[in-house]
Amino acid sequence: MTEDLGRAIRRADTMVRPAQAAIRAGQYFINLRHGGDLPIFGEVLDIGKLGYEEEEQEYINNQYAQPHMRFFRPTRCYSMACLKQAIKFRHRHKGYMAEYRLAKKLVDRYLETGEQPLFASWF
Repeated sequence: MTEDLGRAIRRADTMVRPAQAAIRAGQYFINLRHGGDLPIFGEVLDIGKLGYEEEEQEYINNQYAQPHMRFFRPTRCYSMACLKQAIKFRHRHKGYMAEYRLAKKLVDRYLETGEQPLFASWF
């Protein structure tokens, strides 16, 4: 079974394009996989800064150090679908919004003018 896993990892690694392998923390991207009407904007996060506590960060570091995680990159993504869902379900949301005042202004502006922000992380 270990040999099978090793073969699968090596095979998967051969499918990673050089541009994908070169991606580093702090870079941004636009994914148009779902078409131009729904672009997804993303930011590549720093693996070394994901944990809130030292023990949590150590666990994350160990997980990303595994051979099969070699080309995985944690990301934070943004989409206009987030804005539409935030407006549609604004009275039923029970989560945490880190920047409520800013988000509220953006949502209000959208409702008044139809103007949408380029980037927005709603929840």
